[in-house]
Amino acid sequence: MNFMTKPTINQWLMKHVPYDNSYYIKDVLNEMFDHIINLVNRYDELEFDYDHEKLKRKFYSFMYTTYYLKDLTTFTPYCDEMYEYFGLKFSEDCIDLFFNFKEIARQYNLFLLHGPTDTSLSIQEFLFDGLLVEDPYYQSEEEDEISEENIEYNIYE
Repeated sequence: MNFMTKPTINQWLMKHVPYDNSYYIKDVLNEMFDHIINLVNRYDELEFDYDHEKLKRKFYSFMYTTYYLKDLTTFTPYCDEMYEYFGLKFSEDCIDLFFNFKEIARQYNLFLLHGPTDTSLSIQEFLFDGLLVEDPYYQSEEEDEISEENIEYNIYE
């Protein structure tokens, strides 16, 4: 029996894409990561939990394990309420990211994100884990004071 071993993550990242010896899988993933940066920049309530380079390395590892090795891990959010909020607010964006990633992979003839079990849910979980999401129920002291002033103003009128 001939067992083929999978390349390590570094070997995989440095593989050439078909038909272009000057472009690597890492370059394709960088294109995908740019879409994540654009998503975060569109929303005030999202911030990077890590610097860009560290999150990019986490993204490489995520894509390698989830979509290349097909090693699905069980995701446990740090806060169920916040994860539910994130899913309700950003699920459409996560689906759009998934289809953008899928199209980018197709353009370079890579078979990432094209399996029958590949969905946007893993991307949503990765983003929730790697981004800071502003708590929609948090009010600063300044906002509390303004609310109290408005209540007092409305009572006395």
